[in-house]
Amino acid sequence: MKGGRKINISLPVLLLCAGGLVALAGCSLDTPTDMAQKRVELVHNRYSQTYLTDQMDEAQMRAAADHYQHYGDGPVELIVTYNPQSRTNTAMKAASEAERMATDLRRAGVPDVEASILPVATGEDFSSSLIAYETVTAQAPEGCEAMGGLDGRQTESNSDYQFGCSVEMQVARQIARPRDLAGRPGLDAADGRRQSNVVEPYKTGTPNEPIEGETSTASPGG
Repeated sequence: MKGGRKINISLPVLLLCAGGLVALAGCSLDTPTDMAQKRVELVHNRYSQTYLTDQMDEAQMRAAADHYQHYGDGPVELIVTYNPQSRTNTAMKAASEAERMATDLRRAGVPDVEASILPVATGEDFSSSLIAYETVTAQAPEGCEAMGGLDGRQTESNSDYQFGCSVEMQVARQIARPRDLAGRPGLDAADGRRQSNVVEPYKTGTPNEPIEGETSTASPGG
């Protein structure tokens, strides 16, 4: 080039520069994280338990109601059987027992009980009662396992362990009423009045009073 400077670049230098460009092109900021990306999951199932009707006293009904308070969701189905061929295990007695147990469940805090009776022609002269409802339980995210040293796992490091999984597992186990994690219809977390009602009493040490439409699920027996 006229009036210019002549620059000589050797072949090794060219190869080094080309290799550097290729290396830079292969770099990425999208490095996979070792942190757990999922949170506690809710699992829906169907729960049912059969009892001898004459053994379902008030204490048994409170125990059944307590299980519902923790895990139940929706109406409770209560079915009491009777034997059409029996003179003692009659439909009238089954209806009376169904009403008694439904009343005990409602008193123990179960809001929606659907009671009915069912004829069962068997050679046995006793009544059985079925209590069934949908349940919601909490569990760690799919694929999460406890870190070494927890839940009987060996203490050596596990290269597949995702940081945070053990926290999610422990949180899931401590949730008293998993269905509360799904929220309640009609409540907006951004509602300033609701936030004030929740936070202000804590500042003064005063227990929160129930506010209709804005309270969490009532505690068992409360």
